[in-house]
Formats: sequence, structure tokens, C-alpha cells
Amino acid sequence: MTAHGVLVQPGAAGAWAWFGLELTPASTVGETGSWPGTTEQERRIDTAALEKVWLATMWDAANVLNLEIRYRADPETRLLSCALLARVFAGDQRAAVDTALTVRERLGVLPPHVHAAPLVRHEDLVAWLAPPATGADGAAVVRKRLSCGQFRRADTQLRVGVAVSPLAVAGASWEPVWRSLAGQPRPTVLSVGLTPHVAGPEFAARVGWLAQEYARLSAAGTNGPVWSSVLPPEPFAALAGPLYLDAARRYTGSLYRMRIALAADGPVSADLAQLVADRVSADSAGAPGGAVVCRPVAAESDTAWRNLTTLNHDPLVETYRQGVPADFLAHPEGVLADLVDTGEAASAFRFPYEVPRREPLFRTPARPDPADRRPTHAAGGDPGLPDL
Repeated sequence: MTAHGVLVQPGAAGAWAWFGLELTPASTVGETGSWPGTTEQERRIDTAALEKVWLATMWDAANVLNLEIRYRADPETRLLSCALLARVFAGDQRAAVDTALTVRERLGVLPPHVHAAPLVRHEDLVAWLAPPATGADGAAVVRKRLSCGQFRRADTQLRVGVAVSPLAVAGASWEPVWRSLAGQPRPTVLSVGLTPHVAGPEFAARVGWLAQEYARLSAAGTNGPVWSSVLPPEPFAALAGPLYLDAARRYTGSLYRMRIALAADGPVSADLAQLVADRVSADSAGAPGGAVVCRPVAAESDTAWRNLTTLNHDPLVETYRQGVPADFLAHPEGVLADLVDTGEAASAFRFPYEVPRREPLFRTPARPDPADRRPTHAAGGDPGLPDL
């Protein structure tokens, strides 16, 4: 049922509630709160910093607050729409609605360069929750890069090592991504979802041990106190060790699990997907690095689509593996493939932003659809929201 712009679904232990806000960028420099004379690069850095602060204040494990920023391309107008979607959990349906309305008001307190309006109509909320119908190659996910290598030394219990590359933390401009998305010839959605995560003691202990073990294996060792021989350094440990050391320091306290996904009414553009991966890729400084594009395998395509309709983060094990051992994602350190700190989250969870004096990218209430921008092909249909 839907009430006050909140879609509620009862469950065995309580009720889930979905809601959202439509976002539009400030149309003038004055609205953004920037100082006169500020350069475009300075404005971009300032807006990225404000978005990071906003995101840090939204972390809410108590209400199981899932957040999703979603961009929708309209091939008819070649303008983008944007929505901030959310899901909360409560003990019953009334509590779920009350929590959703309270959280929605809090979400609407945004940095000055972006405006928000609640999605109060049922059909608008459902349309935002329903991605385009995806066929073959109609979905893609952007993931942290996983790399693996074999260990040959007998003085360790590790036989295969896995490295998980971090994502970027700098506020790179997303204008190239938005411009590419706006130019897609078919309805296409780009979605970045976050769910709160607390790194427990088992995770911290395991990652700390791996950091120490990889550091040890990256140097020469011996195979025993008597009649010992020198064991050569493990090359993969030298590459992956700094990543685990960084992870042990980085992933503490309030964290997020992140899902970056694209869906289209037809094949998702490989160039667009790679452009998104490039935006969130960190400088690896010689270590295996860079985000990668993964296409959901056929057996997991329904789960990938349902993740978008429900704001779930159900794992796509075969899709996410990237050739690493099948059981890696089940280990305590396997969550590193999803885990991001606030800086990494803010590099992908970007609010709409217009660059003054450039061709507009976003639909706004004051900007009617210009007829001369419309191509001749027809838009695809909306598949509707599945049972939640």
C-alpha cells in the first residue's frame, strides 16, 4: 500500500517502507552558495566536500536505512531526471510510515547546489523503483577489482591470495558520465545504492591478520630453525599487502556497502559502463587497481533486477567473483568487495550538478522539454514494480 508517498510492504518481523525525493540541480551560481569569483574547479571541489559531509550524517543502522541515488535517461528529450530513493524497516506498518516520513524530511536537508521535492504520488514512486526491462546485456554492475595469485611457500596456511582494490575518494567531475548517459538511445538507469554496515571484531581481526601475513610473505623467510633454507618473497603478497594494511586502517566504525548498477531497455553501453568505472577508480600506485565492469550471469539476472526494484544488496556471487576462488566472498574479508568508507561512497554517490553556461543535462521544473532535442525513435515501456 502507499500512503503519503510511502510504499509499505509487511513482512514476518515488521514492515519495509520505500520513499523518495526528486532532485534537481541549482540553476544559477547564486543558488549554489558559492562565493563570487569562484572558479568552476573550486566550485566542484566545494560541492563534493558538501556532499561527503551530508552523506556522513545520513548513516543510520538503527533504521536499516538503505539509500540510492538514481539517474534516469530519457532518449526523447536527452535530459536526465534524478531521484534519491530510500528504504527503512520498522516493527509494523504504521511505524514504518512514520519512520519513512521522518527520514524523508531529514534527507531533504541537502547542500545548496541541489533541490529536492518529495515523491508523493504512488505512480511516480513506483516508476522510479522500476528500472527498464533488461534483456540480454541489459544490465551491468561496477565493482572493486579483485585479483588473485598463488602462494608457494610452505610457511603459510594461505594457498591463494586475493587483493581487493579500493575506490577513489576524490570528487572527480561526473559531468562526462551524465553527458554520456543523457545521450543514450534507449531508456537507461544509473543507480548507486548504499546500505549501512558495521565492521565487527571478526572482520577486524581477520583483515589485521592478513595485513601482517602478507607483509611477512612479501619478504624472504626461512622454513625452519634447523637445516633451514631461504624462502623467496611472494610477489603477489608484495602487491596485495599494502591493500590489506590500508583496509585495516580504513574500514572501521560507520561504513557502507555499495552497489553501482546500470540497467537499460536493451544492451547497456559498454562505453558508458566503463566511464562509470573510470570515475570511481583510484590511483593504484603499482598495485592491482581500478574498478571493473561485470555483466550479470544469466542465473543471477533476476536477482540483479530485483536489487534495483527493492533497493536490496543481495550478492551476485558468480557475477562478482572475477575469477577468484568461489568461497572468497563468504570469508570475513569477502565483504571488502562491497565495503566503502564515506570518502569512497561520496566519490560515486553524487548529486546532480549543472555547469553554468553549458548545455543543460537535467530536467528541471522551469525547463520544459525542448522539442528540437527529441530524436525520432520511441521510448521503451515501463515494466512496473514486482511484488516486494
